[in-house]
Amino acid sequence: MPIKLRSLFAAATCLALAHGALAQNTPKPAQDISALESECTAGKSASCDELSYRYGAGRGVTADPAQSARYKLRSCEAGDARACGVYAAKVRLSSPGYPSNDPALVAKYARLGCLGGDGPTCGLASAISNRSNSYNPAQRAEIYRNVCRIGPAEDCERAAYAEGERKNWKSAAELARQACARGMKNSCHNANAYAVRLENSQRAQSAQTAAPAQTTARPAQPSRKVSTQITPDMYQPESGRRSNARDNSRSGYESCTKSNGAPGQRYWYYGFDNKRHYGPCI
Repeated sequence: MPIKLRSLFAAATCLALAHGALAQNTPKPAQDISALESECTAGKSASCDELSYRYGAGRGVTADPAQSARYKLRSCEAGDARACGVYAAKVRLSSPGYPSNDPALVAKYARLGCLGGDGPTCGLASAISNRSNSYNPAQRAEIYRNVCRIGPAEDCERAAYAEGERKNWKSAAELARQACARGMKNSCHNANAYAVRLENSQRAQSAQTAAPAQTTARPAQPSRKVSTQITPDMYQPESGRRSNARDNSRSGYESCTKSNGAPGQRYWYYGFDNKRHYGPCI
């Protein structure tokens, strides 16, 4: 059955909303801004993320969306995989303070978050892989492996379908088997279909390799030079005309009867008119 691929907008929205709900429900430590900034500068991602929240919500500081976005990026760069995904999602949604829907940035940070081990971010990176050419084949394969390992099972199924659309049967079959193992029944049927198509494509490729090349140019035949010289073996003694039955002489002597009845010999030769000509019988 056809699988409807989730849109990038939907994937980004889900990730952004999930993060917002999590942020609202998480108690905030009673730290002053200067202490958080020092810890963020030292590479503590949780402090960078806390600053992003405070500047975004106006908690203890004047609300500043641009500052909130910068601290979210710093949290990502400090190693927070979820922060990378949220940053990518908010760029995709052109959220206040964030760059306006820059596809290269969205792809970059979604991939970083996915490789960092965040399942929802893998869902976003996988949706990008399904819908665009933002990643090369190796990066796409890497994202699909991760989304099938730690992302939502539905996204694993969508990845298999996208690879099937590309006719990457081997990858599609492997991903569909993983989605099947995670409870996606439709993928169980698709895995078998992709495996059959892989076998058929390999068989066709082997047959094509074994068949002689039809487009190979035939070697040029050497030109035959036609001689205009007349040689004795070009004519038949009986008619003097050209024939495949060749004799071995152009002239000679043969027996004849003289005018007085006595035996004699006469000279003969082939002329340029392709006929025998005879000399006197002597």
